[in-house]
Amino acid sequence: MEQSLYNNDIKLKFTHNGHRYQVDTGSGWKPVQGVTTILGKVIAKDGLVNWAANLAVQAMVDGATPEEAKKAHTKKKDKGADIGSEVHTAIESHIKGEKVTTTTPEAKKALDAFYEWLTQRDVKFLESEIAVYSKKYNYCGTCDFIAEIDGRRYIGDWKTADPKKEWKNNKYTGKLRAYPEHFIQVAAYDQALTEMGHAPFDGHMIVYVTKEGKLHTFINKETQANKYAWFGALSLSRRLQELDNYGR
Repeated sequence: MEQSLYNNDIKLKFTHNGHRYQVDTGSGWKPVQGVTTILGKVIAKDGLVNWAANLAVQAMVDGATPEEAKKAHTKKKDKGADIGSEVHTAIESHIKGEKVTTTTPEAKKALDAFYEWLTQRDVKFLESEIAVYSKKYNYCGTCDFIAEIDGRRYIGDWKTADPKKEWKNNKYTGKLRAYPEHFIQVAAYDQALTEMGHAPFDGHMIVYVTKEGKLHTFINKETQANKYAWFGALSLSRRLQELDNYGR
C-alpha cells in the first residue's frame, strides 16, 4: 500500500507482510520504524509473560511434552491475532460502508458488541485506517479511527484483547482499565496527525472489542501529557538503539 502525504511531498509505503513502513521524502525509499515497534522496545509487558507461563503449565497438565508446552503461547497468540485481524477488517468495512463478513464465532460476537455500542452512543466516524508520518520525529503508524462521539472529536484505536483488570491487595476489584501504553500509542498518532494539519482532538480513546462479545471504552483527555510520554518513549528507544550499536 502506497500513499502520498503532506501535499504529495512525501510518499509512504506499508507492507502488511512483516508490518514494515518505508518513506520517500525525495531521496528514495528508506525504512522507518512504526509506533508499535518503538513502544515494544521500551515498555515491558509483564502480563504477557505470566499468560505464556500459565499456558505452558496448562499444556503440561493436559499431557503436552515440554517442547510442545513451550510453544503453547505461540499457537494461542497466532489464533488470537487472526481473530483480531478479522474483527478489525469487519469494523473497517462497516465504517466504509462495505460488505461485512465474519467467519468465526468469536469475530461475530465482537462485531455484535460493536453494533450494540453504536445504538447506545451518537457515533459519527470521520476517518478510518489513517496512515500517518511525523516529519519532525520520523516515525510512521496507522491510526484506527477518528470519530465524533456525543459531540466530541476523538482519535482512537481498536483492541480485541481484554482490558486491564484492576487489582488491590492482590484482589481483583471488579473494575477494568485501559492499558496505559495504549494511550501513548494513540498520542503518537495524534502528534503525527497534528503535523499533517488536523485540528486538536478532545481526547484519546481506546475501544476494547473482545472475542467474548464485550465492548469497553476508555477516554483520556490529557492529550498533551500523553504526547510528552510518547516523546520520552521515542527518545529512550532511539538512545537504546544508539548504545546497542556503539563501537560496532
